[in-house]
Amino acid sequence: MPKSLVLTLGHNASAIAIQNGQILGGYEEERFTNIKSDSAFPRQSIERLMHYFGNHFDDVSIGHWFTAGSVFNNKYLDLDFIRSISDDIYSIDTGLTHHDSHMLSTTSFGKYYGLPEDHMVLVADGFGTFGECISIYSRGSNNSCILLNRFFGYGKSLGMLYQYATAYLGMKMHNHEYKMLGYEAHITEVLSASHIVCLNDIIANDAEKRVKSMFNEPIDKDMDPLVNKDALAAAQHEITNLLDGVLEQLELKDVSIFAKRVIIAYYVQNIVEAVIGSLVNLYKPQNLMVAGGLFYNVKLNHKLADMVDKFSVFPLAGDQGAGLGVYEANHRDLTWPGHLNWGHRDLTYVKGEGIVTVSNSFDAMGIMADELSKNGMVNIVRGSMEFGPRSLCNTATIAKPTMGMVETINVMNDRTTVMPMAPAMTYNQAQDFLTGTDRIVGSLEYMVVTRDIKHEYANSIRGGAHHYPMTSRHTCRPQIIKDDPLMIGLLEANGPLINTSFNYHGVPIAFDAKSIEYSHAMQRKFADIKTVVIK
Repeated sequence: MPKSLVLTLGHNASAIAIQNGQILGGYEEERFTNIKSDSAFPRQSIERLMHYFGNHFDDVSIGHWFTAGSVFNNKYLDLDFIRSISDDIYSIDTGLTHHDSHMLSTTSFGKYYGLPEDHMVLVADGFGTFGECISIYSRGSNNSCILLNRFFGYGKSLGMLYQYATAYLGMKMHNHEYKMLGYEAHITEVLSASHIVCLNDIIANDAEKRVKSMFNEPIDKDMDPLVNKDALAAAQHEITNLLDGVLEQLELKDVSIFAKRVIIAYYVQNIVEAVIGSLVNLYKPQNLMVAGGLFYNVKLNHKLADMVDKFSVFPLAGDQGAGLGVYEANHRDLTWPGHLNWGHRDLTYVKGEGIVTVSNSFDAMGIMADELSKNGMVNIVRGSMEFGPRSLCNTATIAKPTMGMVETINVMNDRTTVMPMAPAMTYNQAQDFLTGTDRIVGSLEYMVVTRDIKHEYANSIRGGAHHYPMTSRHTCRPQIIKDDPLMIGLLEANGPLINTSFNYHGVPIAFDAKSIEYSHAMQRKFADIKTVVIK
């Protein structure tokens, strides 16, 4: 039976094995190198797949962001190594852009969860193979697809705005963008009501200018940093000046680092919501699918969900899943497996003080229930590793949803995040606790979109709730559990629980025995936590 290797190069470089449209396994290179969002050529990921599924593949699909689809040996790609695996190589080229690959990667996901065939696909990220930063497609019956519009250039890129705003605030690009959502919620703590009005006026004016420039300024396609690094530096300089100007217009003096982060995060978030919202308003789709790194922004996704009848976020919105679109372009048979647990691993030899190894979920449930009762938290490691950025209860810290638990876990992991953690809940609990879940197709299983928490339940899951004082709203980015007896048993006994990634600060989600033992040992320096491993 035909067997394919799917690679995505760039941030979160990854490799996936597929046979007859069925995903056999997949890894991100960061899990082997312990470098978050590693963009190195995913050699170790490929070699692990070869270990499980053989040394030869019938073809290789390569997703990337190189200019005009040019595929060549460079620090991101060892083409000679790939040719030793297979003679047939498909890649992004002049007939298939980076954004097209993002769009096509969503096909099997939408089919699996029943998104209506007639829907719009919105792709937005930093930039693609022709400098594209936003692409809008219309999809219909029998996978028909029409490109409605496409915008080019760093100056129009909301992904670049987010990236360089992160650097402007002294945080790590491609790593800490998610923290901006946590900061922006504190706006009423750092600005007076009159200053917030002024900031909102600045945002409205700048968003209007940005939308007009998208439609009126000339197209600039040649923006890839492999050929034009000066363009990147110029874009960062322009964004720095823009953000400096926001603070100057507010006429604030001696702003603290925290206040600066809150103000700029609020500005960027609302610019992004206004611009993307205006595009959705322009095309008025009934149903909407989104993909591309910008749509890891769960608050943006919340806004978009409320603008359409049915809304879906592809859970591999970033580049680690874009190679699936190249595969789909050439095979047209990809089937979504219903989960992201793709990283096969051996958990037989995980050892250490406080690590309990069991052979089945029944024993694990008893120990976890006891730890939740006594200590309020417990680690669980089982089965295959999650592919993508989210811990989905296979490699996770599970805890009672209190602010005290959030603070303990952050100290234990040496994290300083301002973001709330995500609650896991059963389908029935989600119906009780949340509003608007019927709009979301599939994505509530993957923690990529927020929903409002009903007022009467907000305090009961405070550690998993994001509070917006200006509107008195509470939201959360849930993981709704449907087919997991262990977690369903714990949730039915305890109510919703926090699910956060099991990893110590500075390293990716724990993967093998070494990384599991490391994160566990570092946590134990600060808290008496157990790690339950189902071998």
